[in-house]
Amino acid sequence: GNEFAARAQCPPGYQLINADLNAGAGGDFIYLCYKLGENPDDAITDFFMEFTGSSAPSITTTVSHNANVAPYTRIGRDLNQGAGGEFIYLWYTKAKTKPPVKDMGVAFGNVGWPEYESVYWLNSQSPADANKSVGGATIVIKFKR
Repeated sequence: GNEFAARAQCPPGYQLINADLNAGAGGDFIYLCYKLGENPDDAITDFFMEFTGSSAPSITTTVSHNANVAPYTRIGRDLNQGAGGEFIYLWYTKAKTKPPVKDMGVAFGNVGWPEYESVYWLNSQSPADANKSVGGATIVIKFKR
């Protein structure tokens, strides 16, 4: 329902990014939690987002994303939950094909965050808008290696 309720659901040691990924779309409040670690062998190294016409479960499978072939895991939470429109999912990998991610953030209007990369749609160079097809703010997840 709000940042505080979301923060209470983050596992111990995780950080909550105080940005509703469904902002302005009229859906559920969706927040991103992440954990910074000391072990680079367990670090996330890449992301992408997909949109589908129906719900999809969590799954880990080998995916080719922008020439990076690796086992990716889909987080089974629709980022448009409660807002209608497309179903939006975030995928990540810990494969050692790219350097580890060291920081994350959320850019409203896809502005700011110099030196950060955008999470792209699957096999594109287009920043993925977490509010695709439902209106509201343009929301792009950013990360830094």
